[in-house]
Amino acid sequence: MSEVRSAEAPTTPCPGDGVARPRRRSSAARWRVATLLAVHVLIALHIAHWLGTGRGETLSPIEPSESMYFLERGELNAGVIFFATTLLLTAIFGRFFCGWACHVVALQDLCAGIMKRCGVRPRLFRSRLLMYVPLIIGVEMFILPVFKRQVLGRLVDNVDARLWFDGMHPVPGFVPAWEFSNELMTEGFWDTFVGPWMAIPFLLICGFAVVYFLGAKGFCTYGCPYGAFFAGMDRLAPGRIVADLDLCQKCGECTAHCTSNVRIHEEIQDWGKVVSAGCMKCFDCVSVCPTGALRFGFSKPRLLSRPLEGRTPRARRYDLDGREELLLFLLFFWIRYSWRGVFHAIPMLMATGIAGCLIFLVWKSLRLRRSRDVSLHRFALRRGGETTSAGRAVAALSLLSLLLTAGLCVTKWNQEQAEWNYRRLEARQANLDQALAIGAPPFPEEVRRIAERGAGQQARLRTFPAGGLSLLPQPTALPTEPRLGYFRAVAGDLAGAKEAWERALRSIDEVELEARYAQLIDRLGYAAYESGGAKATIPIIEEGLVHLPDSPFLAHRLGLLYAEVGDAAEAERWKARADALQAEALRRASAPAPTVAPSDDPARSP
Repeated sequence: MSEVRSAEAPTTPCPGDGVARPRRRSSAARWRVATLLAVHVLIALHIAHWLGTGRGETLSPIEPSESMYFLERGELNAGVIFFATTLLLTAIFGRFFCGWACHVVALQDLCAGIMKRCGVRPRLFRSRLLMYVPLIIGVEMFILPVFKRQVLGRLVDNVDARLWFDGMHPVPGFVPAWEFSNELMTEGFWDTFVGPWMAIPFLLICGFAVVYFLGAKGFCTYGCPYGAFFAGMDRLAPGRIVADLDLCQKCGECTAHCTSNVRIHEEIQDWGKVVSAGCMKCFDCVSVCPTGALRFGFSKPRLLSRPLEGRTPRARRYDLDGREELLLFLLFFWIRYSWRGVFHAIPMLMATGIAGCLIFLVWKSLRLRRSRDVSLHRFALRRGGETTSAGRAVAALSLLSLLLTAGLCVTKWNQEQAEWNYRRLEARQANLDQALAIGAPPFPEEVRRIAERGAGQQARLRTFPAGGLSLLPQPTALPTEPRLGYFRAVAGDLAGAKEAWERALRSIDEVELEARYAQLIDRLGYAAYESGGAKATIPIIEEGLVHLPDSPFLAHRLGLLYAEVGDAAEAERWKARADALQAEALRRASAPAPTVAPSDDPARSP
């Protein structure tokens, strides 16, 4: 038991009787910090082992999100074993993992501690409907994919419907069998994670911003899908914080030190134990209790428990009225959809944190019109019916955030639709070899209509100056222009495909793209040759070489054309140029391949 501070120590008005007593220190907090640090050391050692093997084989990520790949594809990995084991232990001992081993909880506690040292004490944002967000996300991650692929996917015969049911394998009529594979060891350790460049924005949003707006453990309450399952198992667990009511002095020290936003002093008076699924078994309440009335023990699970005789549990207090609850609930999922995976750069947890922060700002902005006095921590947003400069700043920030979200929503929708139509074309075996082959017949009308829709959606992913609707340019790793060229080529618009690929060649160095562009130029040159002969074809090939100067194929073709028109000097020059380029290409092809860095594609990260 930790000692009580001296009389000069800060005091806390205790919720039990309102008497201010010296604030006690939690001895359990030190052990919890040490445990969380040890968890991060183990994570670092795991990464170091993978890097030390030259990004070779190592244990697959010990991360609950990896369970998705077991449920979707039958991949048995370390993540699903860890998640299943932790769920079983939670069903016995309660929700201990969140408090003692979760790196996001450690991040929130760190940020909350820094804020408290700066004089900011985060207060929990209390909502009825948003409490169900983690469960909905958990169902989306772990239950819906199995139901979609293994139940609905077997009930339809339409090609497009099957593609939707099985986005991982866009093959006509394909319904995967749930076959298991051993993926405990992997070389693609980082394939399902975002790049290191996302660490700082994640820290700022899911750490400081979420804690500041939604309160300590705000992300656990309104965003963590794993916590939803842990909370559900906690209701079955006999492991509880139990109380000896004869020793309890109703001082409220337990509630004052709880970082999980549980009103412990009320629950032990009503139930004789802590029944809230939000309790993360951090034991701060146990260590600070001055009489030792609290301890960890075994009791009836929450689902089988009843309040103590003569006690009626207190109703929860919430910050939102009914209309606000519904509006912010719908707004949350719209914001999350708009931000998640946009440009393949925002992972799921980060998009969830952004949505939580933005709906809080919107709520405060709505209150500026309805309440006489509104505050945000130390800032008065509205005082005596007058909106302050801080209040106007919050309203402006909310409006700008919603406008940005609307723009990202348009981009996200076009991105998804373009990818969907791309898969549909692949399923119909509409490939570029046929689109660019000389003398090949055009594609069927249905295929060309799909390609035209895809081209329109892909073109809208360009920025405003480039004629699109996107607020921000896409990363060059994403095939905006190459894919636009693909759509246009399949639709029969070879001139449009040429324009798109020429834009791509200015920013992307890709061997396959260069080969496709050379093939397209040859196709256009052949059409010109049929109508105007070699003289009409030479300008087209020369223009192609402006954008693709190192193409031995085009250089060789130009040499043949000059020979046909009787210009022997130019023909010899371009033939020599083609031979030199071909030799250089063979030299590069025989050189040792460079080490390939792991994928930084956050779209694969939940």
